[in-house]
Amino acid sequence: DEDSVLEGFRRAGREELSAVAIVNGKTGRLDGQLSATDLKGLDVTTIRQVEQPAIKYLAQHNPQSLNPVIVYKGDDLRWCVNQLLNLHLHRVWVVDPELRPVGVVTMTDVIS
Repeated sequence: DEDSVLEGFRRAGREELSAVAIVNGKTGRLDGQLSATDLKGLDVTTIRQVEQPAIKYLAQHNPQSLNPVIVYKGDDLRWCVNQLLNLHLHRVWVVDPELRPVGVVTMTDVIS
């Protein structure tokens, strides 16, 4: 949550991911997600804002990324896929009972 947006995208690039989880450094809870969608609206005058901590940046630029859709570990895959389809999502985050991320299910996963 304190890493910069730029560092988040570096990590996503190294791991060939389309998004990364924003995890609270104190609690380990899922606090948001960072994806290419969060770069919309940046231009030459605002590009340096990617040096901000991800939480601060998202609060200003795309607050809905601070409320990612979750499913719980052990939830039915059919229900998970319905969430993806009905909400027109690219991904849902899988969390444990303490809301700590343990995985992600993407539409690419479902198609595969």
